Amino acid sequence: FGQTGNYFLSHYSPNRDEIDHLSFDMTQDTLGVLYFANKAGVLQFDGRNWVLNATPGPVYTVTVAASGQLYAGGLSGFGRIVEQETGSVYESLSAREPLARSIFQSASSGDLVYFISGDALFVVNSTTGAVEKTLTPSKDQAAFKGLFKIEEDVYVTTEGDEILSVNNNSLERSKINPSA
Repeated sequence: FGQTGNYFLSHYSPNRDEIDHLSFDMTQDTLGVLYFANKAGVLQFDGRNWVLNATPGPVYTVTVAASGQLYAGGLSGFGRIVEQETGSVYESLSAREPLARSIFQSASSGDLVYFISGDALFVVNSTTGAVEKTLTPSKDQAAFKGLFKIEEDVYVTTEGDEILSVNNNSLERSKINPSA
């Protein structure tokens, strides 16, 4: 027989109507705060309170860099959430990047953060927020369709079922065999 009594359950739900209940991605920082990529922006939950960091469009991906900085990407590009005296605000890092639209995945490795769309992979320095490199599929490659990390190595998948390795801010054919 198990313990007597009931489990303590609690339900925390945002009470603001502008927050959509559909989230696309989530991550957690070193303090345990949860962040959700949401249609209304970046939703933050500390275990008790919900905070909405508004963005110019829906957010599809969130990632925390090694520095603890939160990054987000979505329909209108990518950026980071910065702390100001008045609270957290979204700062766009892709305003000068014409290919930075419909960002659907992100990852961080070391002091770099990677954002991917079908047309481009953006390499961002997490310390400065500067875009270090924009990589696009070569003429013989299909559009990008995924981004993943194994340990500290970052890989890109294409619609042609290729796996590309990101090395020194360039794309190379990976030694990983997708058909194995």
